[in-house]
Amino acid sequence: MFLPSSAVTCRVLPYSAVIGSSRMLYLCKRLNIYEERLLETINPNHHRHFNRYQFNLICTIMRKINLIVIHCSATRSNQCFTYEMLKKCHEARFPGGIGYHYYITRDGQLWPGRPEEVVGAHARHYNAHSIGICYEGGLDEHGRSADTRTPAQKAAMFALLKSLKVDYPDAMILGHCELPGVHKACPSFIPSKEYANL
Repeated sequence: MFLPSSAVTCRVLPYSAVIGSSRMLYLCKRLNIYEERLLETINPNHHRHFNRYQFNLICTIMRKINLIVIHCSATRSNQCFTYEMLKKCHEARFPGGIGYHYYITRDGQLWPGRPEEVVGAHARHYNAHSIGICYEGGLDEHGRSADTRTPAQKAAMFALLKSLKVDYPDAMILGHCELPGVHKACPSFIPSKEYANL
């Protein structure tokens, strides 16, 4: 089983423009793990072997991404919905755990969900070729739809989207509510307008 080393390291190159971001650090850490496992796999003196699923994961053959979908957690602005709470909620619903690829909490912290090369579970009929991003909030204290993003969340979301557009320049940025056949207010604002110039 042979795989050129560039198959792993090439994923780092597109992120050079966003060094220092949470996404950069997260992806580099993940790639380092893949590279270590790959070296073990192709080392004839090493007896550890990986199954086909793990090998495909190491190869990180990326999906064709043509859509970035923004969501809200649909929780009230005066209530916390932490990453741990999201994780527990989604693990009860989806076999693969968190359905989003990224989650942004009220303090602007960017949390990793599913790896980008793994199909998400966030927008029915659109998961195969999309990246899902969710921010904490989306409802006011009375439970009505509202853009409750804090300045920190807006800054983190903009930086993340700018980073993603480097890697997926042809991907459209849409809110969940903007997808055909979707009848909900999520994410409580119109991303296609706000990020039209990205």
